[in-house]
Amino acid sequence: MRKWSFWVDRGGTFTDIIATSTTGDYVTHKLLSENPLHYSDAISYGIETLCAKQRIVLDNQHIERINIGTTVATNALLEHKGAGVLMVLNEGLADLLIIRDQSRRDLFQQHIERAAPLYQQVITTSARMRADGEELVALDQMAARTQLQSAYNEGIRAIAIALLHSVKNPHHEQQLGAIAAEIGFTTIVLSHQASPSPKLLPRAETTLIDAYLSPILKHYIEHLSARFQAIPLYFMQSNGTLVNSQEFSGKDAVLSGPAGGIVAMARTAQAAGFNQVVGFDMGGTSTDVSLFRGQFELANESEIAGCQLRVPMLAVHTVAAGGGSKLLFDGMKLAVGPESVGANPGPVSYGCGTELAVTDINVLCGKIRPEYFPNVFGPSGQEPLNVEACKTKFAQLTQTINQHLNTNFNEYQLANEYLAIAISSMANAIKTISTKRGIELDEYAINAFGGAGGQHACLVAEALGIDTIFVHAESSLLSAYGMGASAVAIEHEEYIGEPLSAHTCQQLLSSREQIFPHQQQQLEALPGTLEHSVECWLSYDNASVQIPVTLDTHNNMLQAFYHQYQQQFGYIDNDTAVVIHKACFQTQVQPPLVEPKHSKTRDATVNYHDVWFQQTKHRTPFIHSAAIAAQVEGPAVIYDEHSTLVVEPNWTLEVIAKRHFVLKCRTKAKHKGLNDTQKTPARLEIFNNLFRHIASQMGAVLQTTAQSVNIKERLDFSCALFDRCGNLIANAPHMPVHLGSMSDSVKHVIKHNVAPIDGDSYILNSPYHGGTHLPDITVVTPVFYQQQLLFWVASRGHHADVGGSTPGSMPSDSQTIEQEGILIDNFLLVRKGKIREQALAELFLSGGFPVRNFKQNFADLKAQLAANQRGIQELTQACKDFGEQTVSAYMEYVQDYAAQTIRQLLPQLTTGSFTITMDSGAQISVTLTLDKHTQLNVDFSTSSPQQNNNFNAPRSVCRAAVLYVLRSLVDDNIPLNDGCMRPVVIQLSQHSILSPDYPAAVVAGNVETSQVITDALFGALGIQAAAQGTMNNLTFGNQTYQYYETVAGGSGAGNGYHGCDAIQTHMTNSRITDAEILESRFPVLVEAFAIRRDSGGGGIYKGGDGIIRRIKFLQPMTVNLLTNNRLQQPFGAQGGENGKTGENWLIQSNQNRSKLSSCCTVEVKHNDSIEIRTPGGGGFGKRH
Repeated sequence: MRKWSFWVDRGGTFTDIIATSTTGDYVTHKLLSENPLHYSDAISYGIETLCAKQRIVLDNQHIERINIGTTVATNALLEHKGAGVLMVLNEGLADLLIIRDQSRRDLFQQHIERAAPLYQQVITTSARMRADGEELVALDQMAARTQLQSAYNEGIRAIAIALLHSVKNPHHEQQLGAIAAEIGFTTIVLSHQASPSPKLLPRAETTLIDAYLSPILKHYIEHLSARFQAIPLYFMQSNGTLVNSQEFSGKDAVLSGPAGGIVAMARTAQAAGFNQVVGFDMGGTSTDVSLFRGQFELANESEIAGCQLRVPMLAVHTVAAGGGSKLLFDGMKLAVGPESVGANPGPVSYGCGTELAVTDINVLCGKIRPEYFPNVFGPSGQEPLNVEACKTKFAQLTQTINQHLNTNFNEYQLANEYLAIAISSMANAIKTISTKRGIELDEYAINAFGGAGGQHACLVAEALGIDTIFVHAESSLLSAYGMGASAVAIEHEEYIGEPLSAHTCQQLLSSREQIFPHQQQQLEALPGTLEHSVECWLSYDNASVQIPVTLDTHNNMLQAFYHQYQQQFGYIDNDTAVVIHKACFQTQVQPPLVEPKHSKTRDATVNYHDVWFQQTKHRTPFIHSAAIAAQVEGPAVIYDEHSTLVVEPNWTLEVIAKRHFVLKCRTKAKHKGLNDTQKTPARLEIFNNLFRHIASQMGAVLQTTAQSVNIKERLDFSCALFDRCGNLIANAPHMPVHLGSMSDSVKHVIKHNVAPIDGDSYILNSPYHGGTHLPDITVVTPVFYQQQLLFWVASRGHHADVGGSTPGSMPSDSQTIEQEGILIDNFLLVRKGKIREQALAELFLSGGFPVRNFKQNFADLKAQLAANQRGIQELTQACKDFGEQTVSAYMEYVQDYAAQTIRQLLPQLTTGSFTITMDSGAQISVTLTLDKHTQLNVDFSTSSPQQNNNFNAPRSVCRAAVLYVLRSLVDDNIPLNDGCMRPVVIQLSQHSILSPDYPAAVVAGNVETSQVITDALFGALGIQAAAQGTMNNLTFGNQTYQYYETVAGGSGAGNGYHGCDAIQTHMTNSRITDAEILESRFPVLVEAFAIRRDSGGGGIYKGGDGIIRRIKFLQPMTVNLLTNNRLQQPFGAQGGENGKTGENWLIQSNQNRSKLSSCCTVEVKHNDSIEIRTPGGGGFGKRH
């Protein structure tokens, strides 16, 4: 008897269904995912409709299975429509999932917004494990039962339990889970099972997401099961495998839809002979890109809807550039997205929308024509594409742009300028994932799919230098096709946490022999090929980057790890141990790849229409896909009922087996206008994005290759590009205090090295020559192209210790720079590519206060060199693509653009004066005046003289604060570069707190005085109350350990918005180290990390609350505190109340409490604690 299988992809806009039978029948159906007037559920309605049409009986005698990829879980997460959850955390950490890592997402946003936590209620337990898994405090089972019963009585039925170090010892979680089951909770998720790896925050968030989404999925599955009776249902997981409906959980469902597309992309490409493929899935609102190199790329951790989700999932990178991305103009440059017109009202050509989008470009240029598209548009949903409305809107926009820029575009030229920006964004997304893995794309093919993938694949390929594109016959339904191409799998994940060794490998091999038979027994009835695998996630000891390696012998695994690490990061470290974090045992049944059988034929008539390709009009054939029998020379447009494939000029299309297509570029594409230095509004946006992309790539390399907690976990670093003269061109969104000051360091290197050599690199930390404070070491490298020095790249990282009188190099009482560490000024670190390690060691180990951990300093400097090398590679490629003259010209143009944006802002500012007194008694005074509305004078000359403490802020720090404030006043996403400072004059008095001379101490000036400068500037503008006005610097250590962190506080309120609680503000954005990582690497316990309620100032708009941070020391340590606003309150604005002052406390082992001063050094003993209560932000507006 003929039996059917259904493959379903329920996407955000459309639901695609493919039905195949055992006799080879193959039918498809597409319908809207949401259409409440006609049906309540697209999957059940679509399958029932298809069954009725094909006369298929809807029961398990006629339907073998239904495989489903769904966005139900994703939508519930994005829309916060999950189940009510009780969250259980350790005592003192109740606010962990609000504070998270304390960083803010948008560096320059004055109104800081934070998503509400997903749980309905949170409780804590005093039960506690140590980092080694030893029980510190036993669970009070009676108290726990009372708390859980109370939540149950309030109607909560889902519980998520995440306790410190539960992967080392899950006993407390197991006890709580048992109590919850006895009470009657129906969804119980334990973190050591949900995500068996260290790091509490991502594990807790993964656990919460699982508990939040699983009940929703269960309800949805019950609904489908009722409609489909006993038909087996399988669901796509984020890792690209199918699982039966009983095993489908929330944490594994978030990428259910995209995963099917990636699997189909890989398997269809392999079947066509392509083993190295870029997946290019372009939809309405975004584009998903992925890589396949003979095996699937897995990511172990991803951020979804602002939450860290740590489960294995197929690696996919999403960029906000789709058919619905808006076409924007800000008066100087063009932009595409990230905003989207959405499916409703949609692009202008859809007949309801009023804002132009990428789809409208293709309609205007004739690549999409109404006669080859269904009539599903307009208010009635039955009208054709509205070409005339599209032309009218483009004519209006063209006229506006020509008037503003004195250009002479026609509508078609302008449309293709916008298209070039969209193509650049998508190409950069692919470069992001390829460069991150150290992959050259020359030998790769693109597999284009999705609703809009075929329309843009040739142009994206040209931008990447790729000359081959594969397009499957069902490219517009490929995600649904993937549901039939994916394996059914059973997995078992175990935490290992042991060094890679022959013994550990043997233990895992023994485990494999016990686990696989049990898994196989559950799957052997399914048709297909049975496969087993064990993936082990490996990293260097104390490193966060984990790489999956297949279980093998010890030596083979080590070599496989080294190979992948070398490919991604450019080096290996033979001296550092490699650790197995976890192992995933998987058994799967891989189905045969079913190729579609198409019986339909079409008239081979070819119609010709005028189509604009880039800046040229071509008479172009339009051919139905079923009518193509041989080769088609571009330009051409291939269409069918669901998709449009554009064959650009210079491309040739060939039909291969099963009516799939391969496109080949006839000659390697070159960028038009090589070394063309004429400024265009499209290229201005393209180069803005390109320069930022390069800086971001540098930052990614630095984070992943560094060894210290400061750089790897806290992200206390910055990377940037500079022109030949050392002007800042672009930066990744890192640390504001670094970014505005790095150009001074680069210019100092340029001044004192008149003839640098290709392969050289310099380091410096001198606060008198562009540095901030001594721990921040900058690596500066020249960029040569064709033997000419054209650019510079630099990376700055906060090193945990650079010597000085106290561990951590941030003494509270320093009066001279020598007490703060090793002073580095223009030191040649690398000569012609060779590191001068011996000379570096002599420098770092010299003087009265040498560094305490040279090995770590050296490792982080090598990571900074690797970051700079990535910048050089990317800039070199840009010169090859566009020409060095063009790249140099646009470095100047992006600065011009930033300068003009700031000039337009200046007349809107309310100027004035403001003075802030710090706890030390020193004052920061600023007066802002405008000169003919074109120049802003920033006068700090009445600030205090140079101090006999360490609150002196280098000139570059002051400049950085001014640059940060100006950038934060601009709503548009403009680049942060030196052009912003062209309309600004800063006045400083010599030998003052803001212009100190050698040998003045400066360590607090960078971290504390910079925050006060920023608040004073906002105070003079009158637009925002003070933030906490400090970074709350905590350092501790001895000769063995050195650690540094800054602790967040409250942000200031403004007109129309409240301040944000417990967030990093202004000149810093460093993360807090995860509690498990901190306790594993240092002899401490994190006793509290909580919001300091009611510490923000009152007003119409309330200031944000600060933080309570308490750390217990398990060994004697030297602790240094550098803080401010312990005596002075953060000011309110426009009648708003001041925020509360901060407090520093020493809590001795006998519980005696001693209040500490703003700046102090404390020798703590065993079981002593330091508690920091950070200030709240000021309120805005007087309450009546």
